[in-house]
Amino acid sequence: MKRIASLALPLFGLYGAQISADVITWNDTSGFWDVAANWSTGVPGATDDAVINPLGTRTVTVRATGSPFVVNAITMAGDDTLAMGGGSLAVNGPSTLANFSHSTGVLGGSGDIVINGTAQLSLSNLTSMMTGPATTTLRGVTTIGGYALDNGRVLRNENAVTLTGGIQLNRSNDSGSARIDNAAGAVFDIKSFNTSISASALADVDARPGFPAFNNAGTLSRSSNGTYGIAVPVLNSGLIQLNQGNLNLSAGGTHSGAATMAAGTVLTLGGGRHDIVAGASFSGAGTLQVGGSAVIDFAVPSVVESRFTHTTGIIQGSDLTLKGPTTLALSNLTSMMTGPATTTLQGATAIAGYAIDNGRILRNEGEVTLTGGIELNRINDGGAGRIDNAAGALFDIRTFNTGITANGFADIGLRAGFPAFNNQGLLRRSTAGTYSIGVTLNNLGTIELAAGNLTLTGASTNSGANLLAAGTTLGLAASTHTINAGASFVGDGRVALAGAGTVLHLNAATTIASGFAMTGGTIEGQDLDLLGPVSLAISSSLGVMSGGGTTRLKGTSLITGGANNPFGLDSKRILQNEGDAVITGVIDMNRLNTPGLGSGKLVNTASGVIDIQTFNQGIKATNWGPLDSGADALIDNAGVFKKTSTGTYSIGVNFHNTGTVSVEAGTLLFTALSGNAGTVALRNNAHLGVSSASLVNAGSIVGNGAIDLSGGAELINDGTLAPGLSAGALTVNGNFTQSAAGILQVELGSTSSFDTLAVNGNATLGGTLELLSLGGFSPAIGDSFTVMTFDDGFGDASDSLGSFAAFEWQGFAPGIGFTLSYFDHAVVVNAVAAPIPLPAAGWLVLPSLACLWLRRRPAVTRPRCAS
Repeated sequence: MKRIASLALPLFGLYGAQISADVITWNDTSGFWDVAANWSTGVPGATDDAVINPLGTRTVTVRATGSPFVVNAITMAGDDTLAMGGGSLAVNGPSTLANFSHSTGVLGGSGDIVINGTAQLSLSNLTSMMTGPATTTLRGVTTIGGYALDNGRVLRNENAVTLTGGIQLNRSNDSGSARIDNAAGAVFDIKSFNTSISASALADVDARPGFPAFNNAGTLSRSSNGTYGIAVPVLNSGLIQLNQGNLNLSAGGTHSGAATMAAGTVLTLGGGRHDIVAGASFSGAGTLQVGGSAVIDFAVPSVVESRFTHTTGIIQGSDLTLKGPTTLALSNLTSMMTGPATTTLQGATAIAGYAIDNGRILRNEGEVTLTGGIELNRINDGGAGRIDNAAGALFDIRTFNTGITANGFADIGLRAGFPAFNNQGLLRRSTAGTYSIGVTLNNLGTIELAAGNLTLTGASTNSGANLLAAGTTLGLAASTHTINAGASFVGDGRVALAGAGTVLHLNAATTIASGFAMTGGTIEGQDLDLLGPVSLAISSSLGVMSGGGTTRLKGTSLITGGANNPFGLDSKRILQNEGDAVITGVIDMNRLNTPGLGSGKLVNTASGVIDIQTFNQGIKATNWGPLDSGADALIDNAGVFKKTSTGTYSIGVNFHNTGTVSVEAGTLLFTALSGNAGTVALRNNAHLGVSSASLVNAGSIVGNGAIDLSGGAELINDGTLAPGLSAGALTVNGNFTQSAAGILQVELGSTSSFDTLAVNGNATLGGTLELLSLGGFSPAIGDSFTVMTFDDGFGDASDSLGSFAAFEWQGFAPGIGFTLSYFDHAVVVNAVAAPIPLPAAGWLVLPSLACLWLRRRPAVTRPRCAS
């Protein structure tokens, strides 16, 4: 075929194969392609085969002069080199090169090229490239210092490539991009940083399926410091090996091969979609990192043996096991781990802020350190996520003012058991401040608060241990918290119940050995024993213990609440105090409107002390109507029930006393006290008020204060009435009746120090008057003591009725006896000579002679004598 040397051709020549070709050989010298004398019959053309095989080592250089050049094929042998130094050369048929060097210019065409020797690919300008729909195969050792491919060109490495620069796979907008194939057994070693293999985003970038890409069936290695990027899809069926530095795969790909990362190296899946399929593995002491806008889809259950980090992007698909140290630290609101599968953490994991969604389970089997929040329902896409802390695992929260939450999208209830935190291991809180868990917490293991507070604002179930160190608080709020059999609470910290809508439901009898605080909410269900310090301080919301069962206060307790937000009992709940309780507020023993279920009960056991330290408040039972009137509310006191503050505190429910009621200051007012079977003690100036039915004393009343009776009520003494505390005065503001069983006990300490009973009302006398010596005192014969006065304030003769049926004394000197004088407004004890022998306890009924003697006195001092 005749060659036309001057024929002008397009830049990349003719891409079709020729029917026949002339063979033109290179002369025995180095030189330029465009010099006709260097060829056997002139410069080869589009239909010619160029053969370069002189003896020795020769270099054939293509330059801009005479360009563009087109040949059918090139055949080289020996140690010769084809050098691209400018211009363009299109090769349209299968060709073989010995050695190849490309610094400038364009090597194109549709013919595959095999380079058997060394190749030096290092372009120096932005218009040079290797282009055209063909494959260039590197079978020798190749150095790439910065290169460009385009338009369907495949650069295939079958030996060893050292890359020290960037590679552009879509240099011009011409017909699509290029690809790199690293063949099985080949090594592609990246020894550069801060550059990448990329493809310009021109309109033609997706013109050819599978382009641009880096297909690795051999070894893609990284052996220098710094970060190198591959911004085209990577299809790895071989080995990605990081010996030094970092490699960022930012355009997705498919991974069916291995990736190994040496210590200190990072393989980043930093963008695009990465499909992890069967055969993929990740190992080494380095790190596999998910970042950028990457979507990592695990098509099969996968294991990452190396370190793992997730900073941005999405992880989805099948189960994932992370064996090495793991960091989960998301930095934007669109990143997450999602999909109905389980990610298992088996090493040490640091979570600085994370999100899981759509049925994803994050299962910890190692040690997690949490220093941020976790969102379990990031988007509205098909359900929420869950955290499982396995038996033997540690989940340690080391942050504050954030929490584990779940956005309330419409999908939140689509999957049963999601969102939730299931703990079978150790859930620990080890820093100051408050951290919240706003999803269902199911504790079958141990919750340990070593420092700070943990607040559960989602529903919870607790069947495990709870260890609360001093100064820590396990808060229960905003939902229903269920305590099951097996749950325990110990330590010097406390459990705190707060919020009007919060419910503590006891499925089993429960003991809280730590402290306990309640500012709101409802306690219901089985018995609850509170061993540590207790604060029932209702602040601004409903706070009530309701339903069957008993709450026992065994330590120190504080009970308080305002008139509009009292502490409440209801529906047969018993609050039983066995320790020391202080009341500084209002208690409502029929707090809720629960028709037919009845009211609550307050029990103060023999070991219990209840101290009222407030005023202008009280204990009541709200009347909700005929079916829930509060009439069955009851305080049953067998211990010490005392008031130590000034002012008036009222008890508006039934009060049964077999212990001690001690009024040490102010007024304790009972509106439903009908009887006393224990002891009532009144200190100086203290008042016991009764504003309902008469008060029947079957026990003892002692002290120096006053009993205030209203509404026509009276004090009926069927037991012992002992004015004074080591000599003093007791006042009854109202009527007084002493029955046949009653005893008025009076101590005489001196003629100026003795007990007196002042009745500011009418007195009906009976029973026994008993005198006792105080401090060994014995009066002189003739001494007299006004031990009782009575006056209803009206000028009539009805102030006193009857007399004592018995009069006894003990502890006085032999020879001393006593008689009684009854006056219109007083009873006087007189010291007289006693008959000999004197009985240990003498009974004296006034003889008629004494009355005859008394009647001889002037009328103004005439006493009323016993009949």
